[in-house]
Amino acid sequence: SIKPKLIYIPIDPTKAPPEESIPNFFQWWVHHAELLRQQLLYGVPPQGEFGSVPINTAVWLGQCSLTSAEKILAGYNYRLLHLEHLYAAFIFRPLYLELFEPELKGQDRLLESLTDIWLRGWHCSPMSRYLFDLEVLVGPQGRLPTPKKVPAAALNFPENPTVRYFL
Repeated sequence: SIKPKLIYIPIDPTKAPPEESIPNFFQWWVHHAELLRQQLLYGVPPQGEFGSVPINTAVWLGQCSLTSAEKILAGYNYRLLHLEHLYAAFIFRPLYLELFEPELKGQDRLLESLTDIWLRGWHCSPMSRYLFDLEVLVGPQGRLPTPKKVPAAALNFPENPTVRYFL
């Protein structure tokens, strides 16, 4: 059988490794189809009407976490190559070994942790704050364990997504 060499999988980047999440995306659409129709017809309403999250933001919350996607695709002989904001790129393991064998010296091991890949591909990216307002939706406490150096009041400060674009 022919296997794709690269696979790009949409993920929920708001769930940092090692958090696992495998939502039923088809069930998610059943619950959100009417909301999508209303937002397409009438626009995104004020908070509280038809739901408070625009559907183009909420659709990412119906995806698997990076950790779950990696575990599922490892079972099909794929290896995580990198994370591009909202998409995880996986490469067919035999191709990975062929391309990177000299650097690995015969060892097929994860050169960096999933957390490092997530940090570089989403959390530390300056673009993440602009993608579908996901950063504003979950806030800093939803992205990483609360650092002890940052006062809790600073983490709970309400943000206005529009103002955030000007920062």
